[in-house]
Order: sequence, then structure tokens, then C-alpha cells
Amino acid sequence: MAYFDNANIDEEERRNHAFQAVCAVREGVSLARNAGQSITYDQAFDFIYEINPTAHAGIIQLLLHRNDNDLARRFKETAQLLSTPDRVVNPVDLINEEILKQQAIIKDKKDKAQHTISYINRLIAARDYFEPSEFQSENRILNHDMFLRQRADVVHQLYSHDHYQDYALDNHQVLRMRLLHPDKAEDILGVDLIYEIHDLSKMKVRFVHLQYKMWDGKELYFSSSKSLRSQLEKMDSCLCKAGHCSDASGRKSNDSFRFPFCAGFLRPTSKIQDANSKLVTSGIHVPACLANRLAQTSVKIDKPGIAQSYISHHVFEEAFNTNILGSKWIDLDDLKKFYEDKGILSYTDRIRIHAQQFDLSS
Repeated sequence: MAYFDNANIDEEERRNHAFQAVCAVREGVSLARNAGQSITYDQAFDFIYEINPTAHAGIIQLLLHRNDNDLARRFKETAQLLSTPDRVVNPVDLINEEILKQQAIIKDKKDKAQHTISYINRLIAARDYFEPSEFQSENRILNHDMFLRQRADVVHQLYSHDHYQDYALDNHQVLRMRLLHPDKAEDILGVDLIYEIHDLSKMKVRFVHLQYKMWDGKELYFSSSKSLRSQLEKMDSCLCKAGHCSDASGRKSNDSFRFPFCAGFLRPTSKIQDANSKLVTSGIHVPACLANRLAQTSVKIDKPGIAQSYISHHVFEEAFNTNILGSKWIDLDDLKKFYEDKGILSYTDRIRIHAQQFDLSS
């Protein structure tokens, strides 16, 4: 049974992990677009639907409100009430029947039916909740091999049961997105986003790792997550102390203007109180080394304690895309060896969103 559908696991825990996964996909796609504005949550849902339809179905059930759509909930309830062991009623069929009914009523009197037209539009939005808009876009790459077949050395399979989608970006660039979660659902400890930018002309790559954790918008107690201290220590050890947060000479920063070579960040996200809660997150990024130091000396992470050190998601996006923060450039072979040595590609305790941005202009 898939994690998000597993009724044997606490629903609040699954709901919060579902929200973290949505936030990670949203952030990954927004980094790739580099448009200065994040994609909407609805668009993030559509990407998840394309990347991993099974995960999408569970996430949608947990984050029911999606568009804060009371109408969708009403039709879902009606379908459940009308269903029998021998006949399952689909809420989409009920909505379509209602749309046809309302369209027949107004016919050629649309100029006098503003409220009815508004109701039909709400019905269509409710239907979209159950049937995600198939994300049709000029940026969608329909044939993976057409763009990446000559880069087999780069795009080798990273995970078993690899499941991904490719999207075209501007300037001959491609975004490959994966959403994976463990086979043992009960072992999930958190959500990760790995984002890589590949320069194929130089066979170099730089990256950033984000670890998503729940908080109440103001503070995160280490006691609330038994795994948090060990995860921060591992991130600090694998990224910072392994040299990926330093330049080639071992310095945290160099003579050019940039932040230190921070390759890992803690990404606090708000808890979802119930299925009807709004999808809102603080969008702050805390350097992993700072979060790990706080884990050794404090009982919590709070905004006053990190006020001079965290950055907003807008600053993070622009800084990472302009190489002002993130890891240093390393050889692709070194990245592969790093992942193998550190066990990064093992996702036994993570829901993982892996985004790889390839420059194909070379």
C-alpha cells in the first residue's frame, strides 16, 4: 500500500508529509522557471499528477481542500452516499450531470444568467479537483530520448523503479523531475528536495539539498522530531564538512561576491491542522550547519535565533540560480561517487523529490 493511502499510519503525519512534498515540488519547479514568482499550489498538484499519479491520488485525498472547494467535498460526499457494494458512484459523473443540467437551463439566455454561469464555473473547478488538468504546455517534453538520448552517460538511472518526467525550459535547458518514496511507508522520516544544475559543456554540476520539517510558523522543537538532530548532523557531515560548502581551496567563500558555498538547508514548513486548512508556508531557508549547531546547544529553532541567518524563498531562488549560493561546481563523476559513498541515492527513510536541470546548448 502506498504511503499516502496507508490508513495504518497517523493521518496527520501523512497529511503533513503530503504538504511537504507539494512544497518541495513547487519549489523545485519554481527554481527551474527562475521567473521570480513561485508556481501556484494547483500547478504543483498538476506536476505531481504527471510525475507520480499514485502519489498524487493519496496527496489529493489528504489535502482535500485544494482550491478550498466546498462544492468538491459536497459532491464527493453525495457520491459516497449513493454508492453501494455493487455500484460505485463517481463524483465526476455527478458533477458532469449537473453541468449539463445548468447549461440546458440557460441555453441562449446567458446574458441574463450571470449567477448560473458562475455556478457552472464553480462546478468545473470542482470537477478539476477530481480530474487534474492534464498539464499541457509548450514546455512539456513528450519524447525524453529526443533531447537526452545523446547524454546517456549523464542520465543513467539513479533509483530503482525510476519514475520521472522531463520538461523543456528556456535556452535549451531541460528539467527532469522525480518523486519517490520508500517501500516501507512506516519508515518515512521526512521530505527532501535535491536540486542539481548540470553544465554538460564542462561536465560539471552544482547542487543544493533541502530538508523539509514541520513547525508551527515560529519555532521547531527538536523533541518534536526524534530524527531531526541526527538528520541535521548527517546533512552537515555529508555536505558542509565533506567540502561541498567550500570552494576549491577549502574556503567558505572566495573573492567574488557570493554567500558561502551553502549546499544544504533546513526548510521549515507549516503544519496542516486538518484537511480543510489553507496551504501556506513560511518559505524560509536555514543553513544546515547553523541548524546543526542549534541542535547541539538549544532545545529548538525559532525565528529570533535564526533572524540574521535565514533567507526567504525569493532570495534563495535568485541567489541559487545566479550561483551566489549553493555548492561549488564539481565533476559529474565526483557527484556520482559522492552520492554512492554517502548513500544519498538510498531513500529508505525519505520522500524524495529529485530535480535535475540540464543545459543542452553544448
